[in-house]
Amino acid sequence: MVLAVTLGVVIGALNPQVVAVDLLWFSLTWPLGLALICVLLTGLLLGLLLAALFSTWPTRLQLRKAQKELRTRAEASVGMLDPTDV
Repeated sequence: MVLAVTLGVVIGALNPQVVAVDLLWFSLTWPLGLALICVLLTGLLLGLLLAALFSTWPTRLQLRKAQKELRTRAEASVGMLDPTDV
């Protein structure tokens, strides 16, 4: 956390120029350092979201399906035991 704050202060101090960020409905006038940090954080969040959508969630769904199938097979095999064998 301290490293992130330090990095943010350094980026802000080394990039004090003011830039205009024109969006569709409005325009923002920010220091370049703040704009860089916002773009970095937005990219990080979007990357994590895409990784979750296309990697983590499908893998979890596949794992749940395999666990359900394993439980079903285990219950079926228990039902196939002969009561005289126990």
